Amino acid sequence: MRDALPVQVEMAAIEDGDLLALVASEPFRGKPSGGDLKWSATFLVSAARRRPRLPIEKSTKDGWRIRVFAARPDVFFSLYRVVEGKPADINGLVEREFGIAATTRTWDTVLAIHRKLRDR
Repeated sequence: MRDALPVQVEMAAIEDGDLLALVASEPFRGKPSGGDLKWSATFLVSAARRRPRLPIEKSTKDGWRIRVFAARPDVFFSLYRVVEGKPADINGLVEREFGIAATTRTWDTVLAIHRKLRDR
């Protein structure tokens, strides 16, 4: 796919079976959700070169806004708060912390893809 594009790009991708296993591992089990609190997964374009010290948090005057609580070499899991209707910049936090390009998806999006893969 990269070769078909006229510009150089970095892509984060996960194999079908790996995504199915990722969801089956239930990384958010026991984590709070609802209201302004959301779940997300950040997929790195390559494995992190160092293991992160967790949690990684970004705070505001009202408390934490982003909390990365778990990590695999190429996926980080986080909770974030939506403030004034705006999602948090999880991607920016992870990319600055590790110097690796990434893409973040809500856990609802990951689950929707999981259902499509599982039901095919």
